[in-house]
Amino acid sequence: MINVVFQAGIHAKAILANPSTYEILDPADFGQTRYVHIGSRLTGWNAVKSRSDQLKLGLTDEQVKKITTKIKKLADIRTLSIVIPRVPTSYQSC
Repeated sequence: MINVVFQAGIHAKAILANPSTYEILDPADFGQTRYVHIGSRLTGWNAVKSRSDQLKLGLTDEQVKKITTKIKKLADIRTLSIVIPRVPTSYQSC
């Protein structure tokens, strides 16, 4: 279960750079994970870049910015739901 979700651009960027800026408690201390939602009109390109890096997509910053613009346009039309499969803990540090 994912309980700590961030979606706004500036907040997501801060969480990615230094989680303690917005979290007084580490979600892992409670068996939870942190998740930066990228299916929002508030999504910033840094969050999309982080997700593309996690998935090893090899996208350039320019490609990520274009994708972010598309996500924002789609999210203005309807709510976007992006399902993230659970990754076993043993693989999360890879």
